[in-house]
Amino acid sequence: MVPHRGPEISISLHVFVIHCLLPFLKLRKGLLIKRQRYIFDAILSLFGKDIGENVVLFITYSDGGPPKDVLEAVEKEKIPSCRDAENEPVHFLFNNRQPEKHTAKYQRVFKSSWEMGESSLEEFFEFLKLQQSKSLTLTLSVLRERMQLEACVQSLKEHIKFTEQKLIELTMIQLALQMYKEKIMMDENFPFSIKKVYKKKVPITRGLWFNRKVTACSECQENCHLYCIMIANSARSCEVMKKDYCTACGCYTSKHVREGKKYKTFEKDETHQEKLSKKEEMTNVERSLKVLLDENEKQQRNSVKNACQAIIKLCDCALKPDSAFTLRHLDFLIPRLEKAGELESAQRLKGMQKHLPQESSYSVLGYFSRLKVKK
Repeated sequence: MVPHRGPEISISLHVFVIHCLLPFLKLRKGLLIKRQRYIFDAILSLFGKDIGENVVLFITYSDGGPPKDVLEAVEKEKIPSCRDAENEPVHFLFNNRQPEKHTAKYQRVFKSSWEMGESSLEEFFEFLKLQQSKSLTLTLSVLRERMQLEACVQSLKEHIKFTEQKLIELTMIQLALQMYKEKIMMDENFPFSIKKVYKKKVPITRGLWFNRKVTACSECQENCHLYCIMIANSARSCEVMKKDYCTACGCYTSKHVREGKKYKTFEKDETHQEKLSKKEEMTNVERSLKVLLDENEKQQRNSVKNACQAIIKLCDCALKPDSAFTLRHLDFLIPRLEKAGELESAQRLKGMQKHLPQESSYSVLGYFSRLKVKK
């Protein structure tokens, strides 16, 4: 994990334990730069808290002296790590200048740097022999909860947008009922138009080959897990499923499909010209919309509660419980929990928000926002 270069990902199957997590830190004055904070936060938030004792630091561009500034930055940013007898984060020093061209005048300096790195590696491998490996069971639980959190929030945002559009449609129908009340009572023909909101499936065109899949619910027409990267073909194997139910929409597993298509919302102008003999016939559309909005409201409450539960579990079992990638959803979720009557859960999330390290979190989220804009 190299903060000044970004995460380098390789895929290995059947890995069940981890021996060591090695963050690389460049020796520099001051605190971690925004990019380093972002990468540390992103990577550490993926692991279970039991991995903390297996985190050791590789410090590069060192002159061999005590890396005071780096260790102070690590303490300030609350980066979890294994501790030595002096209660300092376990760290190993390196200098990466060996490839540089140099004259005989600097031979001694470069030799000293090489020997320092060689000695650090020997110490590290001795340390590794004594280090107990950790199971990835808790880490897998963290990854699962994180996927469920993101899926719940995404589903909730889509619900809110769709509900707002349907409310506009309902308002237009109610206005038409009011305007043409007399004609309805007299059984006269009259045309009226409304903007109808509907969903249909469209092929996925963006994303990499391995994640051009969506787990979607055919019952409520929701994208429950966008860009699902699970290798299994069945929606039942998707990480947002829990005890045979979807944590995003609340429907049963069998109502879901996993395919290269997703639901997208469209609008169209719909004109009604048929003769209405009774006012009750006119209000059928209104009733259907109200039922749909009630169902949507229930699904929103379900998504809010599941998202809240995922955040609480992540704060209990993640290596970095106050990760900005977890707590960035608090401003969005708290008012919706209050609206749903989940006051105790809302208060708990407010407590988490209060203890959030502001400077570090704003720095990470600011960097994350800029990356999204660039995309």
